[in-house]
Amino acid sequence: MRSQASSEPHPGGLRLSCTIDHRLTSTAVLLRKPTRFARIRMLVLGRDLQVAQLFCRLDLNPASFPSLQQFFPDFVVPYSTPFTVAVPTGPSNRPLRNGVPSPVHLPTLRTERTALLVSSTSWTADEDFGLLLEALEIYNRVASARGGDKGLPRILVMITGKGPLKDMYMGKIRRLQCGWDFVRCISTWLDAADYPLLLGCFFSPFLNLCVLTSRNTGSADIGICLHSSSSALDLPMKVVDMFGCGLPVCALDFAW
Repeated sequence: MRSQASSEPHPGGLRLSCTIDHRLTSTAVLLRKPTRFARIRMLVLGRDLQVAQLFCRLDLNPASFPSLQQFFPDFVVPYSTPFTVAVPTGPSNRPLRNGVPSPVHLPTLRTERTALLVSSTSWTADEDFGLLLEALEIYNRVASARGGDKGLPRILVMITGKGPLKDMYMGKIRRLQCGWDFVRCISTWLDAADYPLLLGCFFSPFLNLCVLTSRNTGSADIGICLHSSSSALDLPMKVVDMFGCGLPVCALDFAW
C-alpha cells in the first residue's frame, strides 16, 4: 500500500488475508476473525429449546409465507415447529390431542427434518443469485426423480438481508418454486441475536457464554455465499462468521 503523496510504502497499511500480504509491503497484520460468540467450542444445555424458540419467533407458517403451504410436517407452535417437536413425559402410548403433548417435555430435534440452507446478502450485483436458482432447480429435479423413503431431503433456503435487487430475485423465486416439490426459498429479516443462533451458536445461561455445539444442531446445515470480489482477495465477513460457528460454507473460490 503506497501513499498518493509519496513513493515510499505507507507505514500504516493493514491487510485482511494472507494473500493480500503478497501484494502489499510494510503492512500490519489485521486478519479477519470471527467475533467472540463464534469461537468457543463446547456442549450447551438447552440447545434444542433455543432452536425451538428461534423457529417460533421466525413464524414459518403459510400465513406469513404462502409458499410453505403443505411443505413442512404438521406443527403446533409453541409445542412444535418445522424443525423441533415436544415429547410427552408420560407413557409412550398416550395419544396427542390436536398435536399438543400433555404433559409437555422440552422440545427435541425432529429425526427427519427439512435441510436448512442460509445466506445473508445485500442483494447487489456483486452476488449472482441466478447460480443458486439453477442449482436449486437441478436439486429439485434429481430429488423428484429419486422419490421414496431413500430419496433426498426437502430443502428450505432462508435468505436474510435487504437490497436493491431483492424484489427482482424474489419474483423469480416465486415463479420457479411453483413447480418445485422439494425446495422452498424465503427471504426474512433476523434480529442480531438470532443470526448467530441460526448459524449454530447457542447461549449457555449456566456458563454465561455463547458456545458452539456439533453439527446437526437443528439450525442451518449449510451456509451459502455468492459474493464475488473484483480483486478476488477479500474474504467476505459472512463466510468468516459462518466458519466461526462451525457451519460448512458453499461459496465462490477465494484466496486465503
